[in-house]
Amino acid sequence: MIITTAANDLVAPFHERMPAILGVPDFDLWLNPAVKGADRIRPLLRTYPPDKMAALRVSKAANSPTHETAKCVESADT
Repeated sequence: MIITTAANDLVAPFHERMPAILGVPDFDLWLNPAVKGADRIRPLLRTYPPDKMAALRVSKAANSPTHETAKCVESADT
């Protein structure tokens, strides 16, 4: 399962939604089995800051789940 949220300014030109990305400080709360109820973790599912991300063009090989090579994540512009 992938939990999505609204796209940030970096992702928005490609799609209106993006995966929710947790920051390192949020890991303990997210993984704590004692936390009950969505109200405690819902605030973690916010749009990730675009300045902490990068966009790069990748090979069309990334479009197929049958491709399991580094080429799928290497920049196609290099």
